[in-house]
Amino acid sequence: MKKVSFSFLSLLLVAACSAPQRDAVVLPGIPKEAPQLNDAARFDANDFKHSVDVRYNGDTVIVVSDLPEGITYRANGADIVINSSVEGVEYILSGGMLKGSFSLLSQKPALLSLSSIAVNSQKRNAVTVSAPLTFVRAVGGTPSYIIDGVPGDTVYAPKNAAALRIEGDAVLCGGNIAVRGERGSAVHCSGHLLFNGGNFSVEASRKDAVVADSAILVADGNIRVAATADALKSKKGSVTLAGGNILLQSNGSKGDGIQARNVYLFGGNVQAVVAGDAARGINSKGAVYLVDGVLNVESNGNAIFSEKKSDYTSGACIKSGTHLYIGNATLSLKNNGDGGKGINCNGLMQMDGGVLLVENYGNDVQHHEDREAHTSAKGVKCDSAVVINGGIIDIRTYGSGERCEGLESKRTMTIAGENTSVYIFANDDAINAGGRFTVKGGRIYAYSACNDGIDCNEGIDIEGGLVVANGCHTPEQGIDVDNPALFSVKGGTYITMGGTFGPNVAQPMGKATVQPALGWRSTGLQRGKYAVIADKEKPLVAYCLPRTLADGAICFTSPDVREGSDYAMLVVDAVSGGEYIGNGVYLLPDAVEMSAAEWKKAEINVADEKENGGFPFPPGGMKFDGNFPPPPPGMKFDGNFPPLPPGMEFDGNFPPPPPGGMNFEGSFPPPPPVHQDTEGYGAGNLPGGGWLLK
Repeated sequence: MKKVSFSFLSLLLVAACSAPQRDAVVLPGIPKEAPQLNDAARFDANDFKHSVDVRYNGDTVIVVSDLPEGITYRANGADIVINSSVEGVEYILSGGMLKGSFSLLSQKPALLSLSSIAVNSQKRNAVTVSAPLTFVRAVGGTPSYIIDGVPGDTVYAPKNAAALRIEGDAVLCGGNIAVRGERGSAVHCSGHLLFNGGNFSVEASRKDAVVADSAILVADGNIRVAATADALKSKKGSVTLAGGNILLQSNGSKGDGIQARNVYLFGGNVQAVVAGDAARGINSKGAVYLVDGVLNVESNGNAIFSEKKSDYTSGACIKSGTHLYIGNATLSLKNNGDGGKGINCNGLMQMDGGVLLVENYGNDVQHHEDREAHTSAKGVKCDSAVVINGGIIDIRTYGSGERCEGLESKRTMTIAGENTSVYIFANDDAINAGGRFTVKGGRIYAYSACNDGIDCNEGIDIEGGLVVANGCHTPEQGIDVDNPALFSVKGGTYITMGGTFGPNVAQPMGKATVQPALGWRSTGLQRGKYAVIADKEKPLVAYCLPRTLADGAICFTSPDVREGSDYAMLVVDAVSGGEYIGNGVYLLPDAVEMSAAEWKKAEINVADEKENGGFPFPPGGMKFDGNFPPPPPGMKFDGNFPPLPPGMEFDGNFPPPPPGGMNFEGSFPPPPPVHQDTEGYGAGNLPGGGWLLK
């Protein structure tokens, strides 16, 4: 039998097209347009000149049409099987039955029209069609129902049991169709499955609700699916959403809203709610491309611990097995389960525009015996590089635990783009880059309740944009770099607030630094007051302090900071004038009155290191010539350690154990609670308030 397919070739061609060049690119071949349907995928472009009228009446079924040569059938009670070799045939089903079925074996494409029918089969698939291509639609004034089995039925069903089973490609293309899969799936298609209009709903399914062995494409229509397992599943291909309104619900453990090898969003309005433990709204074994459209996902299940793997499987709103792309889509992601993620990406992530909103209310999960087994609730977690070229990002991670971070990249992270807006609130690090972190543009606000605002394990380059980073008490900082020699500033502006510089001075000491930076230690950083940084002529910036630090630090740089000039930082009750750009930042506010004594106390000269707590560093960083200074007199070591004091000699015998022995109960004590200083901040009361968008 020759297979006639409506073809996904157009999608493959589109996927090879690249988006316009951006400031930074990690993903080649980004798709930018939805696939175009050819005529073979539209039933109105096909000529169905023959019709076969099949009518059910309780426990019987009859055919009332004169059948053309090449079509035969056999009926038994309410079960009917039709064989056809005729092209261009519409099969019309009407009436109702409680214990029957419809089967069609056609060598040619077929049109199945459901005319206000109610089909219920309790021991086999209610409707089975085998054809190269099957169009399914509903006609008539009332919905058509396809049901197999009864709720709670425990009758054995084969692996591929489905209320609507289609062998070949299928197009659901109009009318009101409701399906219940009480024995297995609601719909199972062995080929490609296309939704192209009409209203389609799955009211229940025992297994995965809508399954296609090949790809699934939603071009148009209103789709609502309620599932016990996966709601929309492509076993071997992709799921592409290009239009329509889609609501997906799953309440089973590891039950996903969408599961596929790759997932594409080109348009439409999509909502997914998953309630089971370790469930994902979108679960792609490969890539996720969110080019356009609206996506709302809520994940409510907790993480699951595997004794065999000694590890957790956690839920997520979006899980990508390889890489993730966000183009111009609008995403709203909410995770309520412990250990869950808003986005969990195993590979590269790139965002060129659109809106990404993430709320995470889950907590950190630590196994009670295995200290190595844990999982954290993160806003966005990426195992490889992250590149953000544009768009609006708002990530809020409220859960408690030392690893509940906002935006995490295990490797490098780059934020660029003039119109990029980033706001991140987290319990642990707001932004964490395992590799080097580069800022080329945009506005970034990072606030951590109990750790660093920005933590860069392999250094940071600030080349442009505006960075506002807020860390907690010492040793946490606004920007934390393990090695200050890897911190470089080539341009842009940053304002950081945190502890008193911690073990390493969180100031740019890298050789590539060409813009001086300033730092002040202060005992008067109080929430709601303003830190004003000025030269002797005018204030440069004012920052409304989002927290109180008894002994904290303010760091600042901007293109206005010049070598050899004097600068001062003063904490005041109020400011006026200037341009307010959001998150407590005022550019060029009105002058603040400061006495000569106050100026003397607060000033820093960029060319010198002052003893008043300022840490200015000259361009080029703090170079090291390889020679340590000689030790002071009297510190020479002749190779002999001094003798131990009396009573400190070791005779080779360890002291006896204490009475009762050193009993070990088999479990480690829980880790100490993490210091958290929210100062009343929570879901309805956040610091900063967000950037003012132009």
